[in-house]
Amino acid sequence: MGVRAVHFRGCLEGRLDATCHFVVQCYIIDGYLLRAFVERWHPTTCTFHLPVGEMTITLDDVSTLIGLPVVGRASCGVYPDSKAMGAGERTLKLGWLHRTFGKITARDCEMKRLYAIRAYILYLLGCTIFVDKTGSLVSIEWLWFLENVDTIGEYAWGTECLCFLYRALSKASKATTAQLNGYLTLFQAWIYEHSPSFNPTFQPQFEGYLANRWVYPMNSTTNVERARHLHLMLDELKPDEELIVNIFAQVM
Repeated sequence: MGVRAVHFRGCLEGRLDATCHFVVQCYIIDGYLLRAFVERWHPTTCTFHLPVGEMTITLDDVSTLIGLPVVGRASCGVYPDSKAMGAGERTLKLGWLHRTFGKITARDCEMKRLYAIRAYILYLLGCTIFVDKTGSLVSIEWLWFLENVDTIGEYAWGTECLCFLYRALSKASKATTAQLNGYLTLFQAWIYEHSPSFNPTFQPQFEGYLANRWVYPMNSTTNVERARHLHLMLDELKPDEELIVNIFAQVM
């Protein structure tokens, strides 16, 4: 997945600082690297079974890597009037959101601006923490939590993001599943942070959260030899004492 930009106009200025500050940019995803870890995911324990033991992505990782709030109001998705809706009516196309609301400006009425804000945040959710397998749709269940734009930041989006990713990993770990969805930037940043041998390059100076300090690939390298090399690296993975020291140094 590459960086996905959305150009909603000036009507959003001054309203998004308090609601969307927690959305982190998406980077190019290393599919072979993620797949190598997915093959070691056990749905029953929600952990990766590695030579060094069991590891998993935690709420603390979500908070420090991408800055999503993990404490707050519950944001478990609920379909409004789900009994009256068909399955095909539960999603919206991201392109439609962009085309329909991307041209609303500060000159439009307050109601249209509010619609644009909700559409923009829904677009961000569909591009980042709740990415589905198509990469082009977003569930309308999240609109339920966007009704009051002033309270959007009060929800524990990080908790829902992690649950969503856990479910996606569990599905992707099955032999019959070929695709992986969820917030893959979080997944990849977690690998870099806890297994730096998979990406030894990071930026000492960076802005925002820890996910931004790693140098991500410019393109997704796809070849069989690299896939074998990644599996071999995982098989020979050892505890990184230097990494443990750095973690405690940050806490201190």
